[in-house]
Amino acid sequence: MESIEKPKLINRKYRRLSKLGDGSIGDVYLAENIQNGRKVTIKIQKKLQDASMEESNQQFQNEIAFLSLQQHPFIIGFIESFQWIDAQHNFSPLCIVYELAEPQTLFDYIINAEMSISEEQALTWFAQICMALDYMHEGLHRNLKPGNILLVREEKGLVAKIADFGIIKDDEDGEENTAFIGARRFFPPERVTQQPYNQKADVWATGILLYFMITKCYPFPDIERKDYVKKLADCDLLCRKTISEPVQQLIESLLQKNHENRPGLKEVLQIPLVKNQTEIIKPIGQNTARDNP
Repeated sequence: MESIEKPKLINRKYRRLSKLGDGSIGDVYLAENIQNGRKVTIKIQKKLQDASMEESNQQFQNEIAFLSLQQHPFIIGFIESFQWIDAQHNFSPLCIVYELAEPQTLFDYIINAEMSISEEQALTWFAQICMALDYMHEGLHRNLKPGNILLVREEKGLVAKIADFGIIKDDEDGEENTAFIGARRFFPPERVTQQPYNQKADVWATGILLYFMITKCYPFPDIERKDYVKKLADCDLLCRKTISEPVQQLIESLLQKNHENRPGLKEVLQIPLVKNQTEIIKPIGQNTARDNP
């Protein structure tokens, strides 16, 4: 975690405390609301070249438009957004304020843990992610990865919440989705080959997330290769023997290369292994109220 030498007020309201992450279009900071002392997370837009800046503006606006209308326990809590006049850098970046996530991202948590987490914990977070995706109805996240799943400490422990909705898209009837954007190592075959895809592309990504949570590894042997997306069609799914048979079967169904054989989100939520988790989780999900900034 990178410290900020001289805390600077943002919008005369938030004091930056430390840098949490460095993204392609924005940096993420731990900050404090000086009016009430509340700790929050702020994403601040980077200054980029003209074409990239246009894309950045669009992604920030997409995320603000989506989050400002959503209230779900497993989608990161939106507090407010604004355009900050940064006179020092002659730039007015867009900023998004979220609830505080700790210990930051699912990726950080898994990688830094001494041991792999239990299947029970992995299935709990997996079910929370699927419930959030199902809440989005026909919306495609298109960038599911461990770094975009935030862990928020609540009364009953750490809760998984989906974040980064900059490239979300409605899966509208009659409109093809072929855009080659997002984290490519989470692409299903239909996205790798730039064929039309639907919400089942996100289902594939949840399969990789589940495998990663349990093993600290990715499911396909060549996933670290630069040409992985080209090799995917020939890669075999190799589940570790330490994974229980029911979870292996779940992962295998999520990672069906033929999307027609892959379950949709509602089908995933009806799989007994997942449904058992959602029944336990539902009481937590009843509280969807959003805090005031």
